[in-house]
Amino acid sequence: MLLFFALLAALQQTPQTGTVEGTFVRLGTDFPIAGVEIRAVIASSERLETVTDGAGRFVLRDVPPGRVSIEAYADGYVFPVGLPANAMVRDAVEAGYRSAEGVVLPNPVLRFSFDLAAGESIKLPPAPATPASAIPGRLVDGEGRGIPDVTLAFVTPLAAR
Repeated sequence: MLLFFALLAALQQTPQTGTVEGTFVRLGTDFPIAGVEIRAVIASSERLETVTDGAGRFVLRDVPPGRVSIEAYADGYVFPVGLPANAMVRDAVEAGYRSAEGVVLPNPVLRFSFDLAAGESIKLPPAPATPASAIPGRLVDGEGRGIPDVTLAFVTPLAAR
């Protein structure tokens, strides 16, 4: 009977949720990015939200165990996403941004998922982002007529950096 109560007490002390923490920095530096909006969606469709502090850090506490999907958005920044060197831009759109070495495409929202166990604390590696700019304009054909419904992406090979 005493063993039963000891086991019951131990189970009650075991955390039923986990913690996720990480940092956002400017690509190629340790410069922190404050104000990155972080959303975690749990398998139960529950959402947890936070924002990075002045040191670029965030902590999500009381995260239920299971599959956790993270989305991060930083106004004025994009997240580089690696593609194989032989990939086409449409591959990134159609395949949801394949991860590999090769071409880097800007992605305004960083998305990734992982599994979290009860009581687990996960510290993610620093996530890089780069300042973004908009280039206003109009795309025209050889005769000067506007071309509708075109998505334009500027890509940079990793080797060129």
